[in-house]
Amino acid sequence: MTFPTQATKARKARQADFLGALATGAAVKDAAKSAGVQPRTVYKWRDKDPVFAEEWQTALRTSLTALEREAARRALEGTKKPVYRGGELVGHVTEYSDQMLMFLLKRHGERTAGEGTLEDQVKGARETLFEKFASALEGGGADKAS
Repeated sequence: MTFPTQATKARKARQADFLGALATGAAVKDAAKSAGVQPRTVYKWRDKDPVFAEEWQTALRTSLTALEREAARRALEGTKKPVYRGGELVGHVTEYSDQMLMFLLKRHGERTAGEGTLEDQVKGARETLFEKFASALEGGGADKAS
């Protein structure tokens, strides 16, 4: 029976820190910095450790899900922008991101290429986006500030 060394424990802790940061959407460089290592170190870990490589992929998928959720929120719920008149705040306007919606539709289309007509793909993308948006709202992921 072998016991992990202090170095192994420290590496595992740094790997966990890196993967946590990566899962929140941090770039590899920033995630490595938050774990106290150089980017080349995490790439070496990934190349030599298949378990870590799979955890890396899982973190990226988690990150993408969070980013897609935020993109869907901006596209479907919009963001409140202040309106000023004469230097005075007179209200807010909700701006929706058509560009973000188009990006999400394109991405969904790439995932479902060859699965029905363009109309079917757009309908499916719309339903998927609404489902993700509803899920984010249920999970408390969207702020309902007025």
